[in-house]
Amino acid sequence: MQSNSLSFLIILFAKIFICTCYLTNFNNDYNYDDYTDEDYVKTGYIKQFLDHFNSSDKRVWSQRFHYFDKFFKTGSPVFLRIGGQFAEDTIVLEQSQLMDSYGPKFNAYLTALETRYYGESRPTRNTSLENLKYLARKQMFADVAEFIKKFKTEIDPRTRTSKWILFGCSFAATLAADMRLLYPNLVAGAVASSAPFKPSINFAHYLSLTAIAIHRQSKNCVINTRKAFNQLSLVIKTKSNLGQLEKFDLCHHLNISDSKSVALFMLKLITIFQTAAQYDRQKGYFWIEELCKIMNNRKIESLIERLAIVSRKQRYSCWDVSYENFINLLRKTSWDSYSDKFLGDRMYAYQTCTEYGSFQTTDQKLKVFGNFLPLE
Repeated sequence: MQSNSLSFLIILFAKIFICTCYLTNFNNDYNYDDYTDEDYVKTGYIKQFLDHFNSSDKRVWSQRFHYFDKFFKTGSPVFLRIGGQFAEDTIVLEQSQLMDSYGPKFNAYLTALETRYYGESRPTRNTSLENLKYLARKQMFADVAEFIKKFKTEIDPRTRTSKWILFGCSFAATLAADMRLLYPNLVAGAVASSAPFKPSINFAHYLSLTAIAIHRQSKNCVINTRKAFNQLSLVIKTKSNLGQLEKFDLCHHLNISDSKSVALFMLKLITIFQTAAQYDRQKGYFWIEELCKIMNNRKIESLIERLAIVSRKQRYSCWDVSYENFINLLRKTSWDSYSDKFLGDRMYAYQTCTEYGSFQTTDQKLKVFGNFLPLE
C-alpha cells in the first residue's frame, strides 16, 4: 500500500514537467498594443455530449475553445492544439510557434481546444468518482471529432474544405496522433511532441535524462547533487543532525517518522531539478546554469545548504510537506475547491491510475536524487 501511495505522489507532482513543447515561445514579437479587436485570439464554447457513446444520455456541457483567423486564407489548413492536463487560456495561442511561425507561414487558421475536466471545461457538477468515469480517452477523441465537424459547418464554414492538422504535447500528443489514426477522414496530420506512446509503470528513465541534462552543463554539478541528496538522505534515515532541515522553507516541521511526508518533501525538491532540465533556457524558469552555479559554489561549504538555496527557487512562500494535507486536497470534489495552482491534479491522478501510467521513480542504477521514490 505504501509503494502505491509513493507512486501516486510521483505522478501528481511530476506531471507538469513531462515535456518541453515546441508550442510555447516566450520570445513572441507581436505587439498587442497595436492590435485591433479582430487581431486578438477569441474564445468560444461548444456544446458536447457528456457521454458520446450512450444515445439515450442527452446531457450536454460547454467546452471552451480559442481561435485566431488573421492569417487564414480559404483552402489553407486549420491547426488545432489539443489541450493537456491544464487550463487552456488564450496564451496557448498568443505565445506559441503556431502564432509566431507556423500560422503566418501556412496562412493557417489557429484553434485550441481545452480538454474535458480541465480549466473551464467542466462536464459535471463535481469531480466525484462517479462523474470521473466520463474522463476517458475515448470521450476526448469524440470531443475533438465533434469540434472539428461543428467548426467546419457552424462556427466558421470558411474552413469546410481545409485540412486539419493537430498539435499536442505529452499525453495530449498521444491524443493528437491517435486522432489521426482513428479519424483519418477528419484529421490530415498530427504533430506529437514528447508523446508517451509506450507508457511504462516504472518510468525511472525520466530522472536519468534529468541527470544527463545537468551533466552536460557540469560534471561537478551532478557529482555535488548526488552527494547532497545522499547527505540529506542520511540525515533523514539516521534522524541525526535534524537541524539541517530547518534550512528549507517548510510550512511546518517535517515529520521524518512519516515516510509519505518524507517522500513528498524529497519529491518537491527533485522537481526543481526536473524543471531546470525540462525548461532550460526558457523565460520565467530556473535554468540549469543557475542551478549548477549554486551546487558548485565552494563558498557554501554545506552541500545540504546548497540544496536549501536551490529549494527557494520554487514559487511558493513555503512548502507544505504534509502527506495528509496533500491527500485531503485531492479528496475535494467541488470545482470551487480548486485554485489555479492545483486545478487538474485530482483529475490527472485519476487518468494516470486508469489509463496513462508512467510513474516517475528514483529506481535508476546510478541514484543521483536518492531513493525515496521507489516503485516497489
